[in-house]
Amino acid sequence: MISGTFKVGMGDSFDEGKMNEFAPGSFAYLEPTAHHYAMAKGETVIQLHGAGPWEIKYVNPADDPRGGAGSGKTKEQ
Repeated sequence: MISGTFKVGMGDSFDEGKMNEFAPGSFAYLEPTAHHYAMAKGETVIQLHGAGPWEIKYVNPADDPRGGAGSGKTKEQ
């Protein structure tokens, strides 16, 4: 965490009440197979680090802003 407020929860369903909040200077380690969700509050800067390749997989394809899991397409506004 570089700046702002970042929240992470574990599992397949978003539940803000079950999320842990990370402050600047903190970090989290998640196993590659751990299902999780996250959100930022206000202007937030995070740093992601890991050995690649890696990808983001959405449990619910409707949540994928690219227009569907693996589509690589952006939804039209």
